[in-house]
Amino acid sequence: MQDRQKQSKRQPFHPGYQKARITLSLLEEIANAERAAVANGGSLPKSMYAVRDTELRGFVLRCYPSSKKTFVCDYRLGGRRNTYVLGNTEVLSVAQARDCAKLILADVVRKIDPALAKRAREAAGKAENEQPTLEAFVDDEFTAWAEANLKTGAVSIKRLKSRFPDFLSKRLTEITAWQVEKWKSKRLKSGTSPFTVNRDLTVLSSAFTRAVEAKILTTHPLAGFNFCEVDTTQHKIRYLEKDEEIRLRRAMKARDDEARSERARANTWRAERSYDLYPSLEGVTFTDHLAVMVLLSMHTGMRRGEVFKLKWEDVDQNGKGLKVKGINSKNRKTRQIPLNKEAVWILQEWKRSSPSDSEFVFPGRDGEAITDVKKAWGKLLEDAEVKDFRWHDLRHHFASKLVMAGVDLNTVRDLLGHADLKMTLRYAHLAPHAKADAVERLVVHV
Repeated sequence: MQDRQKQSKRQPFHPGYQKARITLSLLEEIANAERAAVANGGSLPKSMYAVRDTELRGFVLRCYPSSKKTFVCDYRLGGRRNTYVLGNTEVLSVAQARDCAKLILADVVRKIDPALAKRAREAAGKAENEQPTLEAFVDDEFTAWAEANLKTGAVSIKRLKSRFPDFLSKRLTEITAWQVEKWKSKRLKSGTSPFTVNRDLTVLSSAFTRAVEAKILTTHPLAGFNFCEVDTTQHKIRYLEKDEEIRLRRAMKARDDEARSERARANTWRAERSYDLYPSLEGVTFTDHLAVMVLLSMHTGMRRGEVFKLKWEDVDQNGKGLKVKGINSKNRKTRQIPLNKEAVWILQEWKRSSPSDSEFVFPGRDGEAITDVKKAWGKLLEDAEVKDFRWHDLRHHFASKLVMAGVDLNTVRDLLGHADLKMTLRYAHLAPHAKADAVERLVVHV
């Protein structure tokens, strides 16, 4: 009570009024005195003055002519006096400011400069705020790099944006492995296959890898991340059963026969009207590219893009084989593929009947590489009554038939152009006799 009476007698704007226990009551007292001074025609102090706490040395209240008041912490370190601004009285309570001051002064005792630490945190925060969002990074940096360096660059970008919409607005530094783990769990619970989830994660991981290489990120957020565990040997391999292959070949022949008949009828109609005739298709084995592409894929295991971009210069005219250039292959490595007798005959027939002088084996209307056969391929499968079969399954058909014929997996790997044996192992279960034959070699006959 006596202390309270002493405080009431003090003049808050007197230069000597510099020490007191900083409390909420003191703040209210100073504010009331300021309002009274203004109301009585007086004025506020012409300059800032400080009230130093009598309990915690270094804890200070600064009062400004504008009536603004700020908590600060004064300390001496390395022979120099420093000031650390804690915050405005409208933001921090007295208790909060006092606690902050205690932490600051504790750092000083440990020879840690709080001001330097604060500037470092602010710089780090500024750098983080300057980090691009995932979407901005993909648009400004990753897209151009992916299209130039990845075989499926455009597809990868589309997959990245469609599979991770919730991450696009986040800054690169905000995306954590835990967030990606939750995304993975949600996708798996929705019924998405582990293979598909891993393909999505691979694209996201490659984006982060590029960000690290470009010095945009210092660490890879998915370093050591656990992808979905999958058993590649149990992955369903779709290939043509014997009756399906027969139906498909018959459908291709029927398609060419129908094309020849249509051309003959069209020329008959044009001849009756004295119009120029279309080139006759009589004696032509393949009336267009589709059957040639399908059969060549079945005999070489080439990917669709590799078939589309095949050039005549890459085909050995003596029938020894063809070359898939690294620029057109998935792993960017050139490989040689031998041709069997049927494949050689197919290409010879196509070369003989194809009127185009294009450098591509399968040119489009403009002479450039063909880019799509989806409609014709779908109609062919429908006519052949072959269901659940993709163009890529022709590659599986090639590999499966080789394995079932006893060809070792390493040779199949070379023919397919796999970077390692891991991908080829998915066909291992198609050759159960190989294991039995291997074990049988251990038997000693006496």
